[in-house]
Amino acid sequence: MPGEPVERGPMIEPGQRVLILGLGKMTGAAVAQALSRTGAHIRAHESFPSPAREAIAEELRSQGVEVSFGEPGSALVNELLDWADVLIPSPGVPPANPILGAALQRGKRVISEIELGFAGAKSVILAVTGTNGKTTTTSLLAEILREAGKPAEPVGNIGVPFVTAARSSVEGSFLVAEVSSFQLAFIESFRPAAAVILNVADDHYDWHYGYEEYLAAKARITQNQTADDRLVVRVDDPGCISIAAGSKAEITGFGLDTPEEVWARLKLALGRAPALVAGVAGEQVTTFDGSEAKIITNLRDIRMEGLHNLENVMAAALAAARFGVEPQAVASVAARFGNLPHRTELVATKNGVRYVDDSKATNPHATLLAMKGLRNVVLIAGGRAKGLDLSPLAEVAGQVSGLVVMGEAAMEFEKVMEGIRAARAGDVEEAVRLAAEIARPGDTVLLSPACSSLDQYSDYAERGNRFQEAVRSL
Repeated sequence: MPGEPVERGPMIEPGQRVLILGLGKMTGAAVAQALSRTGAHIRAHESFPSPAREAIAEELRSQGVEVSFGEPGSALVNELLDWADVLIPSPGVPPANPILGAALQRGKRVISEIELGFAGAKSVILAVTGTNGKTTTTSLLAEILREAGKPAEPVGNIGVPFVTAARSSVEGSFLVAEVSSFQLAFIESFRPAAAVILNVADDHYDWHYGYEEYLAAKARITQNQTADDRLVVRVDDPGCISIAAGSKAEITGFGLDTPEEVWARLKLALGRAPALVAGVAGEQVTTFDGSEAKIITNLRDIRMEGLHNLENVMAAALAAARFGVEPQAVASVAARFGNLPHRTELVATKNGVRYVDDSKATNPHATLLAMKGLRNVVLIAGGRAKGLDLSPLAEVAGQVSGLVVMGEAAMEFEKVMEGIRAARAGDVEEAVRLAAEIARPGDTVLLSPACSSLDQYSDYAERGNRFQEAVRSL
């Protein structure tokens, strides 16, 4: 039944030897704490030391965990794998890592942190994945559930590690987890009562070996679902439809056409009728179950900017509806929920020019979403392309009145946007100054890099913060 937690068995047996691989961010410590109650023997290894990781290591050592550092040679790899029964990699550790790669070749059991957390969770689990929009939709969905009187917490890559939240969860509560393809790649029994796949576009080919492997990892979000569970997908995304076609869950979908058109297209694509869809009828966001339409909210009442955020609202509404949440709760939250930092965030309007921070756009698909509905854009783009093809951005060239490029991918952007007035910047501060010189009243200066920031900045947030400071200094 909707809202009831599923049965979960023990994930780690007492006495098993568990190797935590990678101490990035908070995951390593959170996994160690979760394992401390299982009676397992725990070790951890980190290939790349840093002050932050050394601090995590000291915390783990104080809990009796043996920790080692350094790029592993064959002797260390063999020692660790001879010792370990189970590996739990941090999300950023790719299969190309010598230890993880050798473990997979040996047939060692490898599970993700969300798999470990799922085994001990008492809450109802909802999961959100996709190339773009995960954090916004996870936050929005949790807020909608709370508005409807259901205790809910956004967890996972959004902040609190899923395994930490799961340990303290209680029956009757909801955990809305943002989950990545990295985490989904190593699940066994993880089964969300409602799963959302927002989109599947090229990304993370520095981790996955191509689109098909990336798609297969995303598809694992629904592999354990049954007809008692719900899957929410975007109808205009071939990857989403491919995953839905192989799912046993109840299918729902969203799109920007009328809900009747969305319903018909999803039925045609899957060969079975969807349970519910969401679309746009005139100026209203509406659901349709094949016979009856219900208004969720008016377009003008949604606070977040961008068509992609309209889709995020519809996805969250469909997932929440599985648990009896009425449209009024969705409408109330959509009216007050603003864009999250660095996600098409309006920073300022100066001399008639809007300055928008979309630093979180670290792949071409995200930038294409940010460009929907915009005209006369001075685009600031570039960084580290992560092996991704930037050529799809050529389809929005007609919306770009000026281009400022920076970082490792600067030359590639100039080729993709050939014929558009372009300037090169050494950093984001110079990019803002050059964009301000190009822009005219009515234009939008959009920082939407389509690349990661790691060639110049610690993360997308630093890049976005520096953009905002530069805008305010104009």
